[in-house]
Amino acid sequence: MGDDTNTATPLLDEAALREGAAALKYFHNVRCVSSVDSTNALALSLLDDTSAPGLTIFADVQTAGRGRAGRTWASPGGAGLLMSTIMPIEMPQSALPALGYWTSLCAADAIIDACGVWPTLKWPNDLMLGALKIAGVLIEGRTLGAFTRAVIGLGVNANRPPEVPADLEGAAAWLSDASGSPIDRTALALAILRAYDRRYDSLIAKPLDAIREWSRRSAISGRTLRVSDAQGEPLHEGIARGLSDDGALLLETKDGPVAVRLGDVSAL
Repeated sequence: MGDDTNTATPLLDEAALREGAAALKYFHNVRCVSSVDSTNALALSLLDDTSAPGLTIFADVQTAGRGRAGRTWASPGGAGLLMSTIMPIEMPQSALPALGYWTSLCAADAIIDACGVWPTLKWPNDLMLGALKIAGVLIEGRTLGAFTRAVIGLGVNANRPPEVPADLEGAAAWLSDASGSPIDRTALALAILRAYDRRYDSLIAKPLDAIREWSRRSAISGRTLRVSDAQGEPLHEGIARGLSDDGALLLETKDGPVAVRLGDVSAL
């Protein structure tokens, strides 16, 4: 991990975040920490707190950031936008399949608005610049009966660090690469919160719309894809036929149709 005092990447401005978020209806509660093991882990530990609904935690450094399928999320100090949000209400089961897609759409909108960079969407929860990853989403929570207290974790590679960790070379890009100038992470953070706020009512009322919009914007239908497991072993190969209503990737393989709910996708 890097040093959170790196002068090339100023720390998040908590006062500006609080002021900017104050006008939001659902996502106005923010908290900044300089270093944490995982923003998602901290958010999950606060689920029973009465002030938790709608809270977003930001960190300049994560020492044990988590990604999908048990992977780590590495982000040198001050280079990434690292945030986890506790959803304002307990989520009905009908909305859960849409949550990752909704988060990806909000993040993409915010990156376009705040940075002038157009990311592409990769199934199931990554944002890309070409073949390189710039953002990922991790949804976690606790289910009680028909409802889930959900946490949406989002990590965005904002500013390229002076020294890129070896495991990120050739796999990750930073928004500053595409914009040609440093990214104001505070402005990007506010843009994401505003996108959450703007799209929230639609998520609850019409969650299927988020899945369908993600499918349309990703232009996934008709592409030939390979799905592999977390160890890189191939599972399926076929032509994408969009997403099912519960968010599964629909593939037309040589052995017939397959609905994929877990795996890593690469285009062929």
